[in-house]
Amino acid sequence: MVKRYLSVSHQELTRQKVKFALRLKVKPSIIAQKAKITERTVKGIKRRKGIKRVKGSGRKTILSQSDKLRIKHRLKQNPFISLYDLVVELDLICTTRTVRNYLCSLGFKWRKPELKPPLADQDKKERFQWCERNKNSLSWNKVIFSDGAIFWISDNNKMGWFKEGYSDTLINDHYAGKVNVWAAISERGKVGIHVFENNLKSDIYINILKQHLIPQANELYPKGWLFQQNNYPVHTSFDSERFIKANIQKIEWSGYSADLSPIENLWPLLKKKVRQRLPHSLIELKNIIYQVWYNFDNQYISNLCTSIHNRIDLCITNMGDKIKY
Repeated sequence: MVKRYLSVSHQELTRQKVKFALRLKVKPSIIAQKAKITERTVKGIKRRKGIKRVKGSGRKTILSQSDKLRIKHRLKQNPFISLYDLVVELDLICTTRTVRNYLCSLGFKWRKPELKPPLADQDKKERFQWCERNKNSLSWNKVIFSDGAIFWISDNNKMGWFKEGYSDTLINDHYAGKVNVWAAISERGKVGIHVFENNLKSDIYINILKQHLIPQANELYPKGWLFQQNNYPVHTSFDSERFIKANIQKIEWSGYSADLSPIENLWPLLKKKVRQRLPHSLIELKNIIYQVWYNFDNQYISNLCTSIHNRIDLCITNMGDKIKY
């Protein structure tokens, strides 16, 4: 259903209807009944010469210009602040509903941030061509999807006040500590995971493939398997490429296509479950990540991987643009 937006308010529209009915000599009592207003209101409209309300006759604005500027400045510092804390910190003489209405009028919504900018036309074209090329040419049931993510002891991946579309870079507590996580999944379930503190480099990545991918993948797929990875620089470095060509059968993967990879849907759930456990140290964070990972149901993992067919179809339908999956 398409929403219709009026150029005038409902109150103004009611005044116009009342004024028109009065010109037709309709009794005020009947007009009041039809318009669902009081007869006194009808008589008041009749006494006035114009249809529009007098400028400045409405309710006075509670938030001053200074209050509005302070609210916007505070949100820029911390978009995750609650309405209650916003009112208390800024000592505003209003309710949280007033602040909410003001933020909504500016285009803000209480939602999770969108950190990825829109795709360029060339990127859309390449994604579309990749989907058309690989829709039926690959044995997707043999593909192992891999990816990496960063887990912070204290992260900001939560609800906040953001406008639609691309959001500003968020501030994490860099002193709290973080770990890197590499994982791989397939239609046959979890393949492997590795949690480490050092930054990912070619030698570390090759070691991960040796210890946490190849043995597990060979056990799951004794007759052979295919490997998917994104185009992260470490993945495509000279040393990494040389090792992969000699030991692994890799599939071609389109750039800027995180939304096509099933494992991307696993990270938000994994982070949510880890966050709920409230880790206070790196050791706790690592242990919780492993515990949550091993508790994941393999059937859920399998369903994620089979969704690759729907993702490709949606991408083709969207002419290579991002998909909501």
